[in-house]
This record gives sequence, C-alpha cells and structure tokens, in this order.
Amino acid sequence: MSTLTTPLPPRLSPPLRAIRLSDTVRAEWTRLRSVRSTFWSLVAAIGLSIGISAAISAANASNFRQRGQFRQLSFNPTDVSLRSMVIGVLAVSVLGVLTITSEYSSGMIRTSLAAVPRRWPLLASKMAVFAAVAFVIGEVCGFGGFLVGQTILSGGAPHATLGQPGVLRAVFGVGLYFAGMGLFALGLGTIIRSTAGAITATVAVVFALPGLAQALPGTLGESVREFLPSNAGSQIYALHGGSYQLNPWPGFAMLCLYAALSLGVAFWLFERRDA
Repeated sequence: MSTLTTPLPPRLSPPLRAIRLSDTVRAEWTRLRSVRSTFWSLVAAIGLSIGISAAISAANASNFRQRGQFRQLSFNPTDVSLRSMVIGVLAVSVLGVLTITSEYSSGMIRTSLAAVPRRWPLLASKMAVFAAVAFVIGEVCGFGGFLVGQTILSGGAPHATLGQPGVLRAVFGVGLYFAGMGLFALGLGTIIRSTAGAITATVAVVFALPGLAQALPGTLGESVREFLPSNAGSQIYALHGGSYQLNPWPGFAMLCLYAALSLGVAFWLFERRDA
C-alpha cells in the first residue's frame, strides 16, 4: 500500500520594505554613538567648557575687590561664566565635520549610499541626529558652566540666578549656538570632504576671521565682525549686547542663515558628486 505525499508549498520570503527616513535616522544614531571620535569630542566640549568657566570665575572672584568702582558696577557674572563656550563650540563643530568626512576617509560612504540609494535622506538623517546631539551637549555645557561659575563667584563677587531678566535665555541659548555652529561645520565638511581641510575652515571661521576683521581700519572691522557667523550667533548667549553687536535673536537668525547656506550647498553637491 503506497502513501500519497503532498509536496509542501515553497517558502516565501517576506517582501522587502522600502527604507524610510526613520530607518536612516536610527542607523545614523547608532553610527554616531559607536564612533570613538564622538565620545572624545563630547568629553572635550563638556570638560573644557565647564572647566575653563570654573577657572575664569575663580579668577574674577579672587580679584573683584581690587577692581575700580566702574569695573565693579559693570561686572556681568553671566557673561563671565559663559565666556568659555567658544571653546566647547569648537569641539562640537569638529565633531560636525567628522560626522561626514570620516565616512569619506574610510570609504564607508559607498556602503551608506548603496544601502540608501536616495541621497538626501542620508544627509538629512546625519543633520537631524547631529543637531539633536549638539543641542543637548550645548545645554549641558551652558547650564553646567553657569551653575559651576556662579557657585564659585558667590564666594567673592556678585553672582546671577536663572530667574534674573535675560539669564535663562542666555544659558539656554548655548545649546542653540552649539547646534547652529555644528550644522554649519557639517555643511562645510560635506562640501570640502576632507577632514583636515574642513576643520581648518571651521577654525578659521571661529577664531581667525574675527581677528582679521579687527585689523581692518576704523569702524569697518567692527561692522564686518558683527555679521560673522561665530560672532553673530554667540549673541544668543550674551546677556547684554554692545556697540557693533547684533541683538540676541537677530544674531542667532544670522547664524541660522549661514548654516542654511552651508547645508544647501552641501545637499546640492551631495546629490551630484560621485562618492
């Protein structure tokens, strides 16, 4: 007696799902937090920002009573404790450059583009993940530097609180400044595609250009310096603006314009150039 056997139907593989923007965002977050340069850049940003803020505040607290009356009356404890943020933003800007140039230097950009054939979601995901990280680190640096600095200042000089007019905006603005400058640097990294070249350009924008502008004759230098990205953007965490300085929100808007131009050119080139 023979037994009839019914052949099993072929096993069907599940249909491939189209890659969504949320998938590329998760992939970029995994990549960014798994790279050693991210850890050390963020440690440098936080450590230098808060450490130098503590040192500056201690120096001001120790010599406050030796100052003249005018300098005592014009003393700004908020600006003293946030003065070191320009060092932290440089570290975050370098991370913005490495976010894209490290893939070009290692050749991993070809793998990324093979996995995500549509290029704009890949760059948009890098931009979104990095902006979020830069903002959070900026807030840690801003609030950490302010609280540590004011604690040190309270021992020998006037100190500020977050409830005073404009102080919370200034401290919160550090995160906005970090995100804006970081995105500007990420755009430069995408345009230049060289780690050394893009970092050099970033350092020039943050430090060299303001110094060169001051060398211009008369008030021309101050007028030019007022609209440079690092100087205009830093007004968002300045408590009081001075002459030839933009107000906080117009200054931050100017930085956003620079970042938008940098990223706009980066998107245009990223879509058209070979990997």
